[in-house]
Amino acid sequence: MALTPKTTSVKRLSNTVRDVTRRSRVTSPLGWSGEQWLERYLVVSEAWAHVLGRYVDPVANFFRAGGTREQVGELLSALRVDAGIDLSRKDFEAVATQIGVLQLVAGTSVGDAVPFRTTGAKPPLFLVSGSGGVALQFAFLARELGDGQPVIGLQSRAAQQRRLPEYSWRGQIRRLADRVESFAPSGQVALGGHSLGGLVALGVAHELTRRGRHVKELFIVDSRPEARFTRSLGTAVPPTANVLNFPRPVVLTAPAVALAGVVRPGAGKVYEAQFYFGQVRRLVIPPIPAFNGPTHLFVTAFDPDHVETGWRYRGGGPLTVDHVPGSHNSCLRPPHVKVIAQHVASYLSN
Repeated sequence: MALTPKTTSVKRLSNTVRDVTRRSRVTSPLGWSGEQWLERYLVVSEAWAHVLGRYVDPVANFFRAGGTREQVGELLSALRVDAGIDLSRKDFEAVATQIGVLQLVAGTSVGDAVPFRTTGAKPPLFLVSGSGGVALQFAFLARELGDGQPVIGLQSRAAQQRRLPEYSWRGQIRRLADRVESFAPSGQVALGGHSLGGLVALGVAHELTRRGRHVKELFIVDSRPEARFTRSLGTAVPPTANVLNFPRPVVLTAPAVALAGVVRPGAGKVYEAQFYFGQVRRLVIPPIPAFNGPTHLFVTAFDPDHVETGWRYRGGGPLTVDHVPGSHNSCLRPPHVKVIAQHVASYLSN
């Protein structure tokens, strides 16, 4: 069933996006603000949902998400009419992702942080994307949380820039803690992460606490506990139901994974390589102590027994567990994201 785009937001953004397109897809050296990335991603995502009949990840390849070559024309027409984005079929098929389309229009890429909203009276919420993901995965959550909640998305420095992957776990933790403090040099903060980003957020929470900062809440969205922790508990934690299957032949795939970010194949393949890089990396990350503050775990049907039992055995501060609708990724997209947003807003208001 096709979804109807939200015409009010489309009309509001159409002229601004069209103006960028007319300038040969080149913006100022500073690129778009976080608010602009949020607004324009939401418009593009609505166009994709209208054609595909469902919302998909910003890094999802259009064809692998179920789109056909016959539907490309329909999507290009929707982008042109609804968002003012004029792409040729050749340009589109070279990127074939929402994030790729937006980068073509912007003339630049996102860095390691997307400040969706920086104003509001509540403690800012920093959300870390998982392996192979980007900060724009939190765009719908930022929208649902409303104008009073500052939200900043964090991602790997190699997610959208030609950079080496982050081989050092502790180096990444320190870098992201620095980014948090650059946006919020004082006061309380809240942290969260999806998938592997949940473990990263846990590490950042410890680093900020070490620096004397107060982490008000920690939100873990469908993150499996680190492998070393579950192995140490033996049979106490059920094994994961989603064992990593590394693409074969390994001898050819491994270099692309190890260099994911520097080597940037098109049509979303770079994010697949970064996903496998993250999944290999999570097997060797150092053990992370439990967080002593309030931790809120959101569990989908992806791997519920392993995820919930693993986090319950961690100990630490008070833990709440909420089972939420959607899959591992779709829980952050409409219509399911409303449930997570309601829980997050409730916990932050306490």
